[in-house]
Amino acid sequence: MNLLEIKNLSKDFGGVHAVQDVSFTIKQESITALIGPNGAGKTTVFNMITGVFPPSDGTIILDTKKISNKKPHQIAKEGITRTFQNLQLFADMTVIENIMAGMHLLTKAGVWKAGLRLTSAKREEQYIYEKSMEWVKKLNLEQEAYLPAGTLSYGKQRLVEIARAVITQPKLILLDEPMAGLNHNESAKLADLLLDMKKEGNTFLLVEHDMEIVMRVADHIVVLDHGVKIAEGTPDEIQQNASVIAAYLGSEVTV
Repeated sequence: MNLLEIKNLSKDFGGVHAVQDVSFTIKQESITALIGPNGAGKTTVFNMITGVFPPSDGTIILDTKKISNKKPHQIAKEGITRTFQNLQLFADMTVIENIMAGMHLLTKAGVWKAGLRLTSAKREEQYIYEKSMEWVKKLNLEQEAYLPAGTLSYGKQRLVEIARAVITQPKLILLDEPMAGLNHNESAKLADLLLDMKKEGNTFLLVEHDMEIVMRVADHIVVLDHGVKIAEGTPDEIQQNASVIAAYLGSEVTV
């Protein structure tokens, strides 16, 4: 079943056609990879899906609802969350506090109830803490739970960022180069985590330059070049596509 449908999506910046007439779908409980050389339009597509840029043309539909012209906070409430190429953690806050911050959209108590420490606010805060601690344990970060996030290794900071994104159980999680800056072992562990989370019902759209990881985790791959979709298909199909090889992958990429 399709979760996200992108239909004839385009984005112009003055006379520059950053994305041109791109269409693809994302199925529920899958990992879709969006790949292409630098400047291909991948991040622009991400920014349109999350409401940072309004499309110049085309439609984005999430779970049968059109979201093309909604603001970022509205799209977040509809169930789309993302990470960024550069880490966006609160470096001076603890690991557990960073993960708890991901649940701010789900809070119902409000500022006044929280400020007055009413019972409903306390219960909600305790629930958020417990859910966040579940992720701390899942990521084997118990020893670092109360350390400032900025003191962790880059790989562990990336795990905290992803935990913060998925803790709200969004419909769709956009990951912008999650393997950037990770060593081989860290990338392999993160790939395992993504596959486990997919089995648990999560859906991902992934921009990633590590082709070994892409070919390992992706169910479906969409390839952009100069803002135009030049191919899509399974990892095996993409590896054998002459246009993709010429534009990006090269002849030495293997599963």
